[in-house]
This record gives sequence, C-alpha cells and structure tokens, in this order.
Amino acid sequence: MLASDGTLTNAGIVMFCHSPIQYPRMKLGLLAGNDKLDIFDLQQEGLPLIQLLKKAEFFVVSNIRRRFVFGEPGMQRREIPEIPREAVREAVREAGSSDEGLTAVIVPWKHEATKLVAALGNDAPQLVDATGALPRSGCVLLTLPLAKGLEFDHVIIPNASAGLFPADDRIAKNRLYTSISRATRELDVFALGELTPLLR
Repeated sequence: MLASDGTLTNAGIVMFCHSPIQYPRMKLGLLAGNDKLDIFDLQQEGLPLIQLLKKAEFFVVSNIRRRFVFGEPGMQRREIPEIPREAVREAVREAGSSDEGLTAVIVPWKHEATKLVAALGNDAPQLVDATGALPRSGCVLLTLPLAKGLEFDHVIIPNASAGLFPADDRIAKNRLYTSISRATRELDVFALGELTPLLR
C-alpha cells in the first residue's frame, strides 16, 4: 500500500483515504428483469473501498426476497429466504472439497448468481464469466447461458422453485431441462418453498 518513497499507492488511497474526490464509485441497482430496462431501485455510492463493499453486500442481501410462515408453537413467525442458504452451502462445500471431477452450480441469470453469492458468503463457489477458464475439479458457479453445451460431473440447481420454473411456461421448462441435462454423474436439486411442478 506504500510506494518506495513512503507515499500511498493508488490502492492505498482507494482503501484508506477519506477524500470524497478519490473514493471509488459503485452503481447498485435492483432490476425488474433481465432486460435492464425496468429498474426498481438505483443508487450510486462513493466510499472508501471496504465501506463500499459492505454497502454493496448489504444492498444485495436486503434485496433477497423472503417469505414468512406463521405456525405452531405459539404462532411464531419463520423467515425463509429465497435462497435456501444452508442446504446449498453444504452441497457447495462438499463439492469444493472433492477432487472427483467438476461441480457446476447453475442459475438461470446473473442476478440469481449475485443473490446466491451474497447468501453463501465465503462458502460461495467461484463465479465464472465468459472470459474465465473452467478448472478440472472443484466447484464453480455459472449462469445457464454459459453452461449451455457444457457437461459437468455434478450439477447443483440451487432453486428449482415453482416461482422460477412455473409449469405453464415453455421457456422455463427449456431452461430447467438444459440445466439438469448438464450433469453426467450426479444432480442435486433444491427449492425454496414449493418445488416446480415440472419435476413432479
């Protein structure tokens, strides 16, 4: 973080300086869909890097949908996040520690990948983009468009719920089939709430 002459490097300035003109900037948006045209919320933030990352994490986590279930005992309320955190975290942890081939966690869209990374925190697998090379083993997270045409020893579908894959939606049916058919040896399917009727 320090240059040889004792001054802060650019990385040091971004990390620690309290000078608003030098803060890194980030745009945080909540989109209605994949077309990026309908925007529910849009914020621009300029903060020291660590604070900026915390703000971004809070924004993502606070926008993960939750449902509330009321029931016995004592009519207590249970909050269920859209991403089934613990089940997916355990599957990813096991896949990441295995040297028996490559596991892919496949989600339909990039914003679903972002939500999953926020939900799993340090246990989230590496997010692969179009420029990234796939490792031979371990666990990766990728969107369905990137997974098309590829095969993996093990596939994890983190949320095959009726909300994401409704029975009367032909495109959703194709997306689900393509995701599942990427697996050559093992498949784990999770759902938050009701499992899609397409798998019954």
